[in-house]
Amino acid sequence: MGGVISYDATPQKMTPTVSFTCNFIRSAMLGDSVIASAQVNRCTNSLAFATCTVCTTSNPDSPITTANGIYSLPQNPMAGFDMKKTMRAAYAHATGGNAHAP
Repeated sequence: MGGVISYDATPQKMTPTVSFTCNFIRSAMLGDSVIASAQVNRCTNSLAFATCTVCTTSNPDSPITTANGIYSLPQNPMAGFDMKKTMRAAYAHATGGNAHAP
């Protein structure tokens, strides 16, 4: 969720986590694929609020995990930190080397 905040709400700024709550509702079955969906619900001048839901592909209407996060939105970019570059590198790592996010 922090990546969603950092990339969408405050490009190229770090967003320290103020609060994070994760609720484990049920387990996934062995072999299930999971889908995570995160969204920014609200932004103020100094905070961003986000939620995330994780479901299985076999039962997309019944979450296995939900999460809520509150993130600080610093007013000045932090020196030496490029969020877009960091997100591209994370995406490349997750996709086996494709450095260009869709």
